[in-house]
Amino acid sequence: MSITIILNIFYLIIKCFFSGLLAVITHFEIFYDLAINKLTKPLIEQQIAKCYPPKDIENFSPIRDLRDRRLEALNNQPIDKDYGIKLSASSAIAIDVDGNEEIFSQHPDEVQSIASITKLMTSLVFLDYNPGWNKFYTFKEADKRSGGKDCFFAGDKVRVKDLFYAMLVASDNSAVISLINSTGLTEGEFVKKMNEKAQELGLNNTHFFDPTGLHNGNVSTAREVAKFARLALEKEEIQTAVLTRKYKFETEQGKQKVIFSTDQMLKNNDSFYTIEGGKTGYLNSAGYCFVGKFKKDDQELVTVVLGAADKDARFEETKKMLNWVYKNQ
Repeated sequence: MSITIILNIFYLIIKCFFSGLLAVITHFEIFYDLAINKLTKPLIEQQIAKCYPPKDIENFSPIRDLRDRRLEALNNQPIDKDYGIKLSASSAIAIDVDGNEEIFSQHPDEVQSIASITKLMTSLVFLDYNPGWNKFYTFKEADKRSGGKDCFFAGDKVRVKDLFYAMLVASDNSAVISLINSTGLTEGEFVKKMNEKAQELGLNNTHFFDPTGLHNGNVSTAREVAKFARLALEKEEIQTAVLTRKYKFETEQGKQKVIFSTDQMLKNNDSFYTIEGGKTGYLNSAGYCFVGKFKKDDQELVTVVLGAADKDARFEETKKMLNWVYKNQ
């Protein structure tokens, strides 16, 4: 065997080895960027084109095969549609209730903290363990939680119904804990029920660490929030509560209490649509959030805005989305 043949064989072996090694390194970089940097599909395709070697190496089937399989996977990655409007919120969605059809979306599958929108899932689970609307519960110091308005003080004897309304109207976090304690379940047991409910509904990106929404780990997506909010707002007890702008009640001791809704959309009387329920939320990690259900003529929509810049922006973004949807249908 001549030295030329030996050198050619050696060259082909080295060429195959390094081209295969390059493919492995390239794919590792692409997967890393996809996971860590959340690259969009066009950017990843550009990276593939930039990283892969020239045509003489690309013609080797192992590399071509790896590239083709990666591009096939990329074709299944969701891309935000261009609807002609852009919201400043992190993510948003509008769903037609009757057809369960997505009318508008912006990063609808981005997982993020949902703050007090959590309370809609809390409400759903509570209805399964309601000890009775007229049962009285004695508010305890241990029930107190930070954030929101304090409606109750230790020793107050309050009806379960009033705790329920305080949770959904004023977004009172302490009322949530009292409500849970009235069921006989511990907070841990109740949160477990919330996560079980999420799994039953197929909400694979939704998880809860607490029932109030104060925990940063209470996460979901705009799409999944729309799904469980729709279910919650179909419940008469929940819908009636969240549509209440001002709620008055009295403790067993005779103390008069008045609470006001955090939902500014309830004041939107000059709009061409009606609101059928909603829930606000806010945490530093979540931004300002709002989910609502609306109706115009026979069309019902559920809208979600997550990560708005301020408390007014979440409502303005909702109106912008509603105006666009109803005028383009």
